[in-house]
Amino acid sequence: MSQVLTPAGADHKALIAYEQIVPNLFSLQYHLGMYFVHNEFKKATKYLKKAHQLQPEHHVCVAQLAACYYNSNDFSEAAQCYKKLAKFQPLANIELRMASWAYQKAGLYQEAVEAYGQLIQWFPQETNLYINQGFSYGKLNQSEKSLECSLKAYQLNPHDYIALLNIGFRYWVLGDLPQARAFTEKSLRASQDYSFALMNMGHIFWCEGNLAEGKAYYHRSLKALRNRTDEFITLMRDDAQYITIYGIDAEAFEAVLQEIIKTS
Repeated sequence: MSQVLTPAGADHKALIAYEQIVPNLFSLQYHLGMYFVHNEFKKATKYLKKAHQLQPEHHVCVAQLAACYYNSNDFSEAAQCYKKLAKFQPLANIELRMASWAYQKAGLYQEAVEAYGQLIQWFPQETNLYINQGFSYGKLNQSEKSLECSLKAYQLNPHDYIALLNIGFRYWVLGDLPQARAFTEKSLRASQDYSFALMNMGHIFWCEGNLAEGKAYYHRSLKALRNRTDEFITLMRDDAQYITIYGIDAEAFEAVLQEIIKTS
């Protein structure tokens, strides 16, 4: 009968001691990487990295290393592992879901678009897949495709407040204020304290010429974020690139942003 080495108890301590003698043995490093079974991802990563260096083409090792990085929220490293893994073999459902999120979080938006596209072929009724693909298209400055994805999500679930907000936001980016308002208001009816929808409503009021009401919504948005000022500033500055199409310059936008921070 064969025996599987496990990371538990004395056996694993023996493996660690043995590693000091033969650190370049792939099977040893790989078994030490089994720490991930017990959610000890940092320890597992340490040994799986060594195993990967010894056998870079071992696809199971790459898959487990990717999972460790993913579960440690190191999405940049996870994304690189998933890209390499995809060269060995097509990613399965769970791997592809993890890969798509890792690509998105790592800023690899084209890879994310393609991964979500594959998932959509398999699961065409999943609203979140269209929402996330639309987000990635948006980050690639492909607003029409982003809007198309969000509208598909809306068709699947007309009450999804994130899809509604994304539609409203993309209409705002594309310069269609009436549609931007209509869908952002629907998002707020579905979730009245949704910070992103409150922020977008602030943009819309300002672009319509009602800055006072816009500021009120910005205050509400910051409050809904539980006064996480840094996050609020980042989100607002991300949107500053679009507000200029309405004749509002960057300096005016920054001045209003600083006023909101000081008076909240």
